[in-house]
Amino acid sequence: MAKIKLGAFVTEIAGKVGGSIFSRNRGGAYVKNRVIPSNPKTPAQNAVRSAFGSIAQSWRSLTKGQRAAWNSATANYQIVDSLGDIRTLSGAQLFQQLNLNLNAVDVRTLLSPAQPQGAPNNEFDIASMTSEDFSIETTKIADGSLIEVFATPSLSPGVSNVSNQLRKIGVFTVQDVVPTLSIGEAYTAKFGDLVDGSTVGVSLRSVNSITGEASTKNTLTQLAG
Repeated sequence: MAKIKLGAFVTEIAGKVGGSIFSRNRGGAYVKNRVIPSNPKTPAQNAVRSAFGSIAQSWRSLTKGQRAAWNSATANYQIVDSLGDIRTLSGAQLFQQLNLNLNAVDVRTLLSPAQPQGAPNNEFDIASMTSEDFSIETTKIADGSLIEVFATPSLSPGVSNVSNQLRKIGVFTVQDVVPTLSIGEAYTAKFGDLVDGSTVGVSLRSVNSITGEASTKNTLTQLAG
């Protein structure tokens, strides 16, 4: 469903309306035709669907007191939606969101809400991108975070939008960053060797292993070699 912000006229709209999708980027608001994606049921997609089902089942298995605790915690975990407005989730939605974050970094389901600590910091630079040394330098990652790393295969040099090509290649701890995080082995296992001169995107997401709070993905691109 699309979200619409009303003023004297419509001032903001985001989401789906019929066959159109409304969004915004650095160039401003735009609309595009909605495309129904294929459903190849890849292992990664199946894993996500399985996680959704498992966490939904865990919610149904909670005691009345546990569900009440999640419902009471929602005011402490407000989110900012696609229009920049503050929104409060339901207890079930909060349980699902935080535990999906934890599941993604292989942490067990959180049955009771923790005191929020805020989304972890997430800033990094690409230190080196060669077949001999593919590493990233985390300039600001919160202690206790687990780091999801995503990357793209080797793409054409002119490619600028890599978001739909990002694939998860591994989960790392802050302790793995000494002083840089080597992702070459994980990258090669997923995509094969880097191709010199190609565009490669790297994205990080940090997850608080205690609360389930997560940063947004921060993505950088660079020419390999």
